[in-house]
Amino acid sequence: EEAIVPWHFMRDVYEGGYERNESITFNQYENKAYTKGEIIPTTENIQDIISAFYFVRTLDYSNVKHGDKFDINFLFKDSIYVARIIFEGRETIKTKMGEIKTLRFKPQVLTEEGFEQSWPMTLWISDDKNRIPVLFETRVIIGFAKIELVRYYGLKNPFNAKKRP
Repeated sequence: EEAIVPWHFMRDVYEGGYERNESITFNQYENKAYTKGEIIPTTENIQDIISAFYFVRTLDYSNVKHGDKFDINFLFKDSIYVARIIFEGRETIKTKMGEIKTLRFKPQVLTEEGFEQSWPMTLWISDDKNRIPVLFETRVIIGFAKIELVRYYGLKNPFNAKKRP
C-alpha cells in the first residue's frame, strides 16, 4: 500500500484474429516477476502498464512546472521499460459534469502496442486531493479514443476540482 505497487497483472486480448494472454505475478520484496515459468529480475517498486497510471496520481505536484518530467519503470511482456510522463500544466476543461480544474499530462507509450507515435495520448486528472482521471484522449492506428469521467462517488476527499457555477 505504501509503495503503490502491483502484485499481479493480467491481460487477455482477443481482437480481429489477434490474441494475447499475459499473466505476471510480482514479488516486490525480492524485485522479481514471474510469467510463463520465467523469472524476470525487476527494479524496486516496478509497475505494470496499468498501475503506472495509478502511481502517477500519488506524486507530489505542489511545485511542478510546465515541462517537468517523471520517469516510471514498468514491466511489459518480459522487458522493463521507462515511461516518461510530461507535465503540460494546469487546465480547466469542460466535461459532461461541468468545468473541472485538472493537471494535464502527456504519457509516453510503446509504439508496438497499437500506437503509431510515442506521445499520442493526453491524460487529465483532477487538480485536488483525489487526483481522479477525468479525461483521457489518444490516437491509435485505427483512429481516436476518448474516455471521459461522467460520474463519481465514494471519494476519500471532497471533489474540489469542480468549478462551482
